[in-house]
Amino acid sequence: MHSRPIIPAGREDLKMELWIAVAAIVAGVAGVAVGLVVRGVLSTQSVKSAQDKSARIIAEANARQKDLILEAKDEKLRLQREAEEEARAKRG
Repeated sequence: MHSRPIIPAGREDLKMELWIAVAAIVAGVAGVAVGLVVRGVLSTQSVKSAQDKSARIIAEANARQKDLILEAKDEKLRLQREAEEEARAKRG
């Protein structure tokens, strides 16, 4: 005699389908979880990239601002010298 209970015909198929359904649900939940993690990582990288780009743009703008200020000061000095030379020429 066998100590194993006898499973009626068709009952074993039902068990197999149940296990397949459970495995599909677990795989679906795992897939969603992995998708959320990947989405989070990609969005973090995107934000970091945007922050780096904005920092570069600000640094370039600050450097350009300094260059423009120096150019303006040089132009001011040049115009002052020209005005002084013209004033001396008129007096002299």
